[in-house]
Amino acid sequence: MLTRKVQLLTQPDVAVKKTVSSSLEQRCNQLHPESEKSGSGGAGQRLVFDFIPIYGIITPNMGMDDSKTGEYLFNKTRRGILTLLYNRPGEAFYVNQIVDLLETGSGAVQRELGMMVEAGVATRTKQGNLVLYRANETSLIYDELKSLINKTTVSATPPPDYTAQRFKVTEEALANFCRKHHIIKLALYGEVLREDFTATSPINVLVEFQAGYAPGFGIVNIEQELGRLASRKVDLRSPGDLSRYVRGEVAREARVIYAAVRKK
Repeated sequence: MLTRKVQLLTQPDVAVKKTVSSSLEQRCNQLHPESEKSGSGGAGQRLVFDFIPIYGIITPNMGMDDSKTGEYLFNKTRRGILTLLYNRPGEAFYVNQIVDLLETGSGAVQRELGMMVEAGVATRTKQGNLVLYRANETSLIYDELKSLINKTTVSATPPPDYTAQRFKVTEEALANFCRKHHIIKLALYGEVLREDFTATSPINVLVEFQAGYAPGFGIVNIEQELGRLASRKVDLRSPGDLSRYVRGEVAREARVIYAAVRKK
């Protein structure tokens, strides 16, 4: 099998090259039909799938780790973001969360996300004061890209999502609760997201309050009220309550389940 290099680029005034396979070429043309028509005066940026043979060298598969293929096809940041988004489809992530999860620079993450949105492989939405990114499941190349990621990453199977089973609070009830207590973001972390969750484990909740609002000792009442809604003991914390030694770890694993919608 001929080793090929895949580049996912957005370049101005470059038509989709004819070196791609017929199936992907057809999908690219459907996604960006103007790339066939634009001349030197074209404007904007388009996605180019460039399959480049490496000097015609035939590279036999000698049991090489498939994860090395992923390293070869995509740079580290792009590979990490694609793996995160496509192994957890439907789940949204904000930039700082991705930065913490990948342990990389914010600038590199924002550049890659911008290219992915431009290419149509990721979506960007605003929820309250958060900008959220997720895999674009309506993309014409969603299945192919997800398959490629699953084949070239060590952890192809995403961790199970236990949220709905363990935190049994409806979206409407949670939204009403958060608005009542001036909470702009609520996330779960700790055992509730893992397999070591037991019948006696509390549900760890991380909340952020509106700027200028401080519940003081009232946070105990807020915690108890949420516990009654969830029919389970809740351990409620704000970021400032966490030790700086565990704050980064909590941020990396926390799963946001409520974010306030900013009023226009």
